[in-house]
Amino acid sequence: MTIDWQKYLPTVKDFAERAAKTFAQAFLAASGVGGAVAGIDDIPWAEASGVGVAAVALSVLTSLASLKIGTPGTASVTKAVRLEE
Repeated sequence: MTIDWQKYLPTVKDFAERAAKTFAQAFLAASGVGGAVAGIDDIPWAEASGVGVAAVALSVLTSLASLKIGTPGTASVTKAVRLEE
């Protein structure tokens, strides 16, 4: 049995894009918006990274749960997102 991975590529790209954006947002929020208040040495790197990773896990779980709700094959919970044909 062969799996046609091309069929799943749009969904994987959608998940990856959402996860990357979620990590960046959570990391910046947890680090005090990139150390704007403090110096670069004062950023809690480990804690901010941990918050980012936890946010990515929640993003992926939400995207998985959304697969059967919104447009099939996307991570969107609404029908607003459409796959390119």
